[in-house]
Amino acid sequence: MFFFVACTSSHQWSAVHPSYKKGISSNDAIGIVGTQNAFILSRAKWFSNRLEIPMDSIHQKTDHLIISNFINEFKINYPQASVFPDSVEKDWPTESQKLDKSIFLKGRLPAQGIVISHENKTPPYLFILHEFLIGTDLDRNLYYDYTQGDQELEIKTTVHHITAILSYTLWDNLNQRPLLSSVVEIQEPFSTRLTQEQLKQISQKAVKQIHKEFSRRIIP
Repeated sequence: MFFFVACTSSHQWSAVHPSYKKGISSNDAIGIVGTQNAFILSRAKWFSNRLEIPMDSIHQKTDHLIISNFINEFKINYPQASVFPDSVEKDWPTESQKLDKSIFLKGRLPAQGIVISHENKTPPYLFILHEFLIGTDLDRNLYYDYTQGDQELEIKTTVHHITAILSYTLWDNLNQRPLLSSVVEIQEPFSTRLTQEQLKQISQKAVKQIHKEFSRRIIP
């Protein structure tokens, strides 16, 4: 898979396919794939204590809260979007996409020659959510930079940020190719109190960042 990536002193966290020249509009139909199994919660006990949600339900409740709000916000920006069940990707091969010299995104992508449809809907684009990680003071380098893969995640007693890390691919469903792949990091400042509303705001900020990245394209 060939992408254009920018040459900068810091890591490049997104890559654009050379065929992505038009960009997508709010009126385009998009199939959302991966939302049922993408969510990962780090430091579950910490979130359980501060949100006052029992440990045996913290994963389920935060998953529903964040993902449902993420989908709702996505549909506000793209009213023609529809959610596809994760079952459509169960037979997709796992691919590795290079975003920068040492940055690689791994996730399932449709096989070549197969157009994805669901309930008689065949959208021209698929938004494929590979992973949606929520934690405290996280750094996407530790997850996607292979040169740092052997470093242990440091658990800090003092929390400064609630972090969301998302990886996704915008897929050309009709021509079977990735148009845009990215790893997004959202850092929400934390002081002393955590609310469910803050988690909603994080998912909203994630959609805003994705919407901004969708506007990237290769200028002819």
